Amino acid sequence: MFKYIKWELFDFRKSNFRILILISAIYGLFYFIPFSNDGFLTTLIALSFFIVIFVSGFSIFIYGSKKVIDTFRKPTFMLESMISFSPYKILLAKYLLAILLNFICAFIFIFGILIVVAKMSTFPKALNVLVELFVDINIIDLLRSFIYLVILSTTFTAIVTFCYILSRCLFPNRKGSIIFGIILWYFITYITEEFFNFISLDISSFIGFSILSIIRILFIAGLYLATVKLIENKLEIYS
Repeated sequence: MFKYIKWELFDFRKSNFRILILISAIYGLFYFIPFSNDGFLTTLIALSFFIVIFVSGFSIFIYGSKKVIDTFRKPTFMLESMISFSPYKILLAKYLLAILLNFICAFIFIFGILIVVAKMSTFPKALNVLVELFVDINIIDLLRSFIYLVILSTTFTAIVTFCYILSRCLFPNRKGSIIFGIILWYFITYITEEFFNFISLDISSFIGFSILSIIRILFIAGLYLATVKLIENKLEIYS
């Protein structure tokens, strides 16, 4: 199982190496370029920088989920279904891979935010704003929020994977599967978030954070088991 994750991460590094180099170059140029120069190059670098931050922040939820779904589309999935590992281990490996990829996107996003903070700190007025903004933030609260963000992204991956597999089972020829999957994803997400809004627990408190996290983890586990059963009993490749 872990060899599968290692292979996928190696493939990620190999296929995205140039993109990671480009992101590093954009971050470095943004940090070192003087903002006193308002020329076209400065504007282009700043625009590229904030596009990277926006995309990486969005990808915290999307990229890992997309990677999981893509593995069911590739011909290699046929080989995965023939190996000795059970669908439980295969899907668990895909989930762990999604979490790792989401962590990479989160790291790129957070590192970009830190560069913005470091850049703004060179301006006295901006530094005062940052001090007022971060003076009341607790490290434990930040860590708690980051952990909950990871749980949220994993919840998103679990819902998307379940909806995709169910649509594949109901529409083997893929006609109507995309529309059905999107509608089902919206319905499950809406019901889930309405439920969490109804119980209205405060994530900033330890008890509220713990209860919300446990409920979401149980929800992820339920979707995981349901998805595995669909793969075993309904998906064509296992039939």
